Amino acid sequence: MIGGTHKPHPEYWLDVCVGMGMDREFVKNSEPLYGVKFAVDSFANAAFKTSWLLGVAVSEGDDTAKAMARDLDTFRKHYRWVPDDALTFYKLHADVDVEHGLIRKEILKKYADTKELQEACINAQLMKNNMRRVMADCIYMAYVVQGLKADGAAGRADPAGEASFPT
Repeated sequence: MIGGTHKPHPEYWLDVCVGMGMDREFVKNSEPLYGVKFAVDSFANAAFKTSWLLGVAVSEGDDTAKAMARDLDTFRKHYRWVPDDALTFYKLHADVDVEHGLIRKEILKKYADTKELQEACINAQLMKNNMRRVMADCIYMAYVVQGLKADGAAGRADPAGEASFPT
């Protein structure tokens, strides 16, 4: 992937949205849920506004690769109506983040050389995991519990009883 000709990273995520029936422009122009914005901003602050080492600690790695591979399997099993070419975001992360994780571990082994730095890196990773939970909880609360509808979703009812995007 590195050095090749690829589109900007957000475009891969937009492909997922379009593959699920969302309008690309609707997604691009939508405001994020407050809890999602909070989580993303918290992650960005940890990654870019603290020490470079804590940025490495919260970067994507083998944990992300495993999650992306699991999500890709979930799409292929339960959301078969989503075109496979719309899932490139997951395919790339499932592959590339394995290598990123190895690089991250080597950097942390080399530079997190005091107990204080090691604890700070562990706490940064725990914060990242907590922010992912905040995002998931926020999305679940909005779309499942409160029944929020995504106006830009075409919504596809699958006759075989597969999961569908909330409309």
